[in-house]
Amino acid sequence: MSALVSVEWLKHHLEQPNLVVLDATYFLPNTGRSAEHEFLDQHIPGARRFDHDVIVDRESAYPHMRPTLDHWRDAMGALGIREDSEVIVYDALGLFSAPRCWWLFRSFGHRSVRILNGGLPAWIRAEGPVTSGVSIHSSTEYQGGHDYGSEMAVDAVGVQEALASGTAVIDARGAARFQGLELEPRPGLRSGHIPGSANLPFTDLIDPDLGQLYSHDALGAVLDRLVPDSSTRFVVSCGSGVTACIIALAQYELKRPDVVVYDGSWAEWGSRVELPIASGQSGARE
Repeated sequence: MSALVSVEWLKHHLEQPNLVVLDATYFLPNTGRSAEHEFLDQHIPGARRFDHDVIVDRESAYPHMRPTLDHWRDAMGALGIREDSEVIVYDALGLFSAPRCWWLFRSFGHRSVRILNGGLPAWIRAEGPVTSGVSIHSSTEYQGGHDYGSEMAVDAVGVQEALASGTAVIDARGAARFQGLELEPRPGLRSGHIPGSANLPFTDLIDPDLGQLYSHDALGAVLDRLVPDSSTRFVVSCGSGVTACIIALAQYELKRPDVVVYDGSWAEWGSRVELPIASGQSGARE
């Protein structure tokens, strides 16, 4: 089954009792935009806000790290989600942060989760209704889930082990950030990339006019350039584990093996001075 649903599908199922719609919008720190304010201004009727800065590992120094299973269950209950809920996620940029939410659900064993293709922009283009203000819903006692983090996520040590074994590590940030030519949006981080990693900007997978993944043939051609053996798993990274999940989504749509997300991503690697970095296209080490 595809991880994507169309605007027309959601229009016809929006009132389905078991359906929960989540606005999983997130903006980079340097954009000056507020996901909370924009949600309050307009969202799909009944949508509840999934906050990527709140549903995290509260003990970690790094942003967007996967929460503990207990925290995940509490968050799902607060959102009114049940173990058998059908969850649809979207974001205000079309396809940016919704895949991270989708990946998190899957990493905790909730597989009935899909993404609105094209997100809020596609919904508005199709004249779907929007509303404003706070969404009112009842909480639940969410007791389901299982932590598959050890299978779907990796830490810095795991990245080093992957590189040493010849496993590809793919960085989803833009080329300028990867090459160290552009400052990071988070202060205090070094510029550059993980030595031995390769660059696949997440924007190379998305039609900029539609905010949707390119066709399967186009996705396959892009991924095959970096990972010729489509049957192998590889590691994906980005700034803080958000846009790396767009590559995870592309792999899923192609029915290829799940990728492994480096959860700390550059927010961790770029801040730990003991970890080596590289710059430029050739990967000169520093």
